[in-house]
Amino acid sequence: MVILLTILLLLVSVGSAAPPASRDRFVMVQPVVTDAQVHDWLHVWQKRLKLEDWKIDVRIVRVWDLEHGTLGHIDWSVPHKTAVIKVLSPADYELPQDKIPADIELSVVHELVHLQLASLPLNKSSRNAEEQVVSMLADALVSLERSQPPTE
Repeated sequence: MVILLTILLLLVSVGSAAPPASRDRFVMVQPVVTDAQVHDWLHVWQKRLKLEDWKIDVRIVRVWDLEHGTLGHIDWSVPHKTAVIKVLSPADYELPQDKIPADIELSVVHELVHLQLASLPLNKSSRNAEEQVVSMLADALVSLERSQPPTE
């Protein structure tokens, strides 16, 4: 009887052991961009753009938390010198993974340039022109940092 129980226990334990391939499903995947990395970019560029007197938070958000077709957004309060930047989550990007970090850093810089211009009067009729200028400035700043000529 003891031998029969031992054999039965061995069969159950062998049958319940997961095959090596199924364990691979639980391997931790390194995120393309971390919250810490985005905060580091914020602090570096906040200093470079002389915005240290602002309290700025940055958040990685999903596509449905941003305006359609955008990669980032910023809300600010000039009297309180506070701002919140939202950048698109890597999960929602359509770029190759190796291009995503640089694009998210560019989004942070882009939103900080908007903040640098926050003291100027907002004009809905010049919104497109402002967006083009902000994009060109952010691209130039990041390209200079990376020691590459700005893209045309």
